[in-house]
Amino acid sequence: MVDSPLKPGNVVTTDIAQPYQMFAQALDQAGQSTEKVAVSLAEQAGTKAVTRDDQGNLQVERAPIFGAAGEAYARAVKVAALTEAESSAEREDISMRQKFRNDPDGYLNAADAYRQNTVKQMSDAAGPEAGMALNRALQRTAMQTWKGLLNEKESLDLQRANNAITAGISSASDDALALARQGASADDPTMKGLLDKYTTLLDEKLKNPRL
Repeated sequence: MVDSPLKPGNVVTTDIAQPYQMFAQALDQAGQSTEKVAVSLAEQAGTKAVTRDDQGNLQVERAPIFGAAGEAYARAVKVAALTEAESSAEREDISMRQKFRNDPDGYLNAADAYRQNTVKQMSDAAGPEAGMALNRALQRTAMQTWKGLLNEKESLDLQRANNAITAGISSASDDALALARQGASADDPTMKGLLDKYTTLLDEKLKNPRL
């Protein structure tokens, strides 16, 4: 008599368990694949979640996403918000630079007000971390622009001063020569005044090596 393989003691445990193990592994792999897809889709959605309202204020669309996909969505939102804000800030900085070209301090005040308002919008829309990152970027840009405007203004001021002094020296020289041709002596009060003006302006120019 041949024993039935289904009798207790004759069941091959590994043969029965193997299909279930394979099925469980397949479910695990499917779950991992699904999670990767979800994370990828969440990242794409996060990059499109940042817009601006009718007043130009930054706004972020919230999504009920959790787990790894939720973290990916949040990261994508922060990156998209920072990219949008920095791009907008670059355009605004160019505009302010032109507006305050001869007024570095005026630019600095305007840039500081813009920074505070923009950072608040960013913090409210994308979180304090994004706000702090934007704050650092705007501070760095404002300082670079302010230094550039300051150097430019100083150069223009020096050029104007040099032109004014040169014109004054030329005028005093021409007037003194004209008086001399008319027979005025060096003791003539008008002549002395012109010579003093000539000497003073020339000394002023020579004392400043940047002129």
